[in-house]
Amino acid sequence: MSAANSNIDRGSSTDDLLAKLRATQKPSRAPSEGDLVAWRRELESRALTLEAVVRTSTSSAEQLREKIKKSN
Repeated sequence: MSAANSNIDRGSSTDDLLAKLRATQKPSRAPSEGDLVAWRRELESRALTLEAVVRTSTSSAEQLREKIKKSN
C-alpha cells in the first residue's frame, strides 16, 4: 500500500472522501474576476516573488561554484 493510500479509510464512500477533502480545502485568495487592478497587483506580486527565488537560486549556484573551484 502506498503512503498516499494509507491515509484513506477503505470503508469510506466517495462522498465521505470528497467531504473530507472539501473540509481541508483553503478558500481561494484570487481576486474577483472583474477586478483588473487586483489581478495586476497579484501578478506583479507573484513576479516579484519569482524574481526573488531566481536570484536566491542564482546566488546559491554561484556560491557552490566557488566552493567547487576552491576544493579543486
